[in-house]
Amino acid sequence: MASPLKLPLIFVVAISGLALFTDHFREPVQTRNAALRYWQAFSELHDPAEDQAVAESLEKVAAGNAPWDDVLGPLVEKNTFAIEIMQRATKLPECDWGLDYDLGPRVPIAYIPKARVLARLNTLYGIRAEAKGDAQTAMDTWMAGIRRSEERRVGKEC
Repeated sequence: MASPLKLPLIFVVAISGLALFTDHFREPVQTRNAALRYWQAFSELHDPAEDQAVAESLEKVAAGNAPWDDVLGPLVEKNTFAIEIMQRATKLPECDWGLDYDLGPRVPIAYIPKARVLARLNTLYGIRAEAKGDAQTAMDTWMAGIRRSEERRVGKEC
């Protein structure tokens, strides 16, 4: 016959083991730092203008001087992942690039041209969505661009 303390002891050991097991599979904490996500987006960027016709069309459409041109479709397609990462980053509450301000004017800011390319691609993504009749995606896309530009205006360092 089992002792009366054996069953509660087995129960406690089982629960402890289960707690350790589930603790091992806990989801990692998500970053609150938008700059990290922007770097991820930059790393996913693909060459924006491979030929002169695409480059000219990109400039005209992004500036609002021409309607959507399907020649830009492949460019937007191959950069969609980067654009979506950037859009998610605009919803994060913090933005710290980790700049070494002690360097003064020598602070490395090589990310700025990539940020401009990504902003232009985001604009094209919205224009393309609108041309396809997807007004909600177009609006969400442009709102992400506005949030991104607002970060700079309110001094969020991004």
